[in-house]
Amino acid sequence: VSGLAEIIKAGFIADPVILDLIEADPAGARSPRGPQLPELIRRSLQVKADVVARDLKEAGPREILNYGHTLAHAIERSERYTWRHGEAVSVGMVFAAELAALDGRLPVEEVARHRAVLTSVGLPVTCRGDRWPALLDTMRVDKKTRGARLRFIVLDAVGRPSVLADPAPELLEAAYARIAAPAPEPEPGGRSGEPRRVLVLSGPNLGRLGSREPGIYGTTSYAELAETCRSLGKELGLDVDVRRSDDEAELIHWLHEAADLALPVVLNPAAFTHYSYALRDAVAQRTAPLIEVHLSNPHAREPFRHRSVISPVASGTIAGLGTDSYLLALRSLAGPDPRAGAEPAAAPGAGADR
Repeated sequence: VSGLAEIIKAGFIADPVILDLIEADPAGARSPRGPQLPELIRRSLQVKADVVARDLKEAGPREILNYGHTLAHAIERSERYTWRHGEAVSVGMVFAAELAALDGRLPVEEVARHRAVLTSVGLPVTCRGDRWPALLDTMRVDKKTRGARLRFIVLDAVGRPSVLADPAPELLEAAYARIAAPAPEPEPGGRSGEPRRVLVLSGPNLGRLGSREPGIYGTTSYAELAETCRSLGKELGLDVDVRRSDDEAELIHWLHEAADLALPVVLNPAAFTHYSYALRDAVAQRTAPLIEVHLSNPHAREPFRHRSVISPVASGTIAGLGTDSYLLALRSLAGPDPRAGAEPAAAPGAGADR
């Protein structure tokens, strides 16, 4: 769904047929098997190719591809990249449309069309009202500013983009007020109404679950495990981001990301468990709980699997319970917000292996 924002952007700046196709069948546009999706993709790519071909050296005309992006980049940075790019662009386009309407350029009916098209495919059109001061500060240092002057791509009509340079502060504030949503009320116990983001990271060979030694690792595929983790996350009020890599460097990069954003982590290091001091040092930098998980019981297997270099720097370890090891870890992280300093309770089955 997030990727549809860039397709819709192409419709607003250059090809209204894109908007017509989505309005005719929003569900089909959302579906990977939707009959019009190939045509939507083709048209959006053609828009970008035409714009770039007219401005190979980025002298100016290519700037229209930034429609919605000035606020979008600020949202991404302010929210510490917990928003998907397309979600931020969606809100940014509605903000730009409101700016254009307030400046007398765009009919209010076209602002309403922005909201209708974007919401019909499941994209957001609001941002928290209390974020505005931080977003404004962030926009002022965006790469598209000229000195301290903000520049926005806006529409004079669908298919007619233009530049709004250095808009008055009161105009910016009024436009943001029209897309502002109330901050979520705290839930009992101090938890925010926003889902808590958790990374679930898996290491080498786990992509072959279901076919790899099923007597040890079970018959559940990795895709099924990932979907189960996401589904349980929704039940628990968590935004579960599931990732897997056979590459040690990529896992380290993700652990650095988690440390920078104070994200809790469920980590199955797989074979890296036993010897990767680089992975161990990345885990040691954690700023939120990290639970090491393994499908099998390492102490019932070969001697080389008995040692974990990860366990000493993890919050806890759950092993030997198959895919339930992941689910128990998520349930542990769904307790009081671990970013407030709490560590999860000791987990059963402490040990180390994949």
